[in-house]
Amino acid sequence: MQGDVSGAICHDWSLVRVWSGIFCASLLGMAVSLFINPHGREVLRPRDEKVVGEASKAGVAIVSVEDVQKIIGEGGWVIFDARLLKEYDAGHLPSALSFPYAQRDEAFKEWASILNSEQKVLVYCSSKLCDDGLHLAVFLRNMGIKQVDLFVDGLDGWKKEGLLVE
Repeated sequence: MQGDVSGAICHDWSLVRVWSGIFCASLLGMAVSLFINPHGREVLRPRDEKVVGEASKAGVAIVSVEDVQKIIGEGGWVIFDARLLKEYDAGHLPSALSFPYAQRDEAFKEWASILNSEQKVLVYCSSKLCDDGLHLAVFLRNMGIKQVDLFVDGLDGWKKEGLLVE
């Protein structure tokens, strides 16, 4: 009888070691995901890397908040918000037009008259975690627009900088 108890205790300690190892690994994973680089910016999470990598493969340039401010200031660009119309109506970048990726065929027909192969276009979505902007950029490239840039930080990145929305 005593041997059965000591065997159960040893077995329970093995489980404790396994679970404590899993717990420690989880903590390490969270610490890595929250890591901040020396410049104070978040390190890209896998989805962020995916969007940036896919944009690069498609030949779509990634632009920063500062770049977007210049684009808005200089004019001559068409800025498309790839989010749903209800999200666009709740707030969007200055001078942006609604071009929901989910309704891309209808939206393209609506905006075809202002687009040509030489038109410079900027697209964005809500944030780095939204890939509708990337998909819209690729769609527009496939429709013959040569220069389509992506503001990967999206509206969330714009607001984070304290910039005004319409």
